[in-house]
Amino acid sequence: MYQESKKGASSGANDHTGVFVNKRQVIHCTYLLNDIGITNAEGWTSDPPTYFSA
Repeated sequence: MYQESKKGASSGANDHTGVFVNKRQVIHCTYLLNDIGITNAEGWTSDPPTYFSA
């Protein structure tokens, strides 16, 4: 499981949680899909600097 956010912007859609299902894919809830889905992590996580915690 992960939580990612940009420092100082961890509210609303700027804070995100999900679960890595393998090295490249995550399952997460996103308003862009209007659902829970499995997507590639690349392209769905924030641009650097992004802080991850497990």
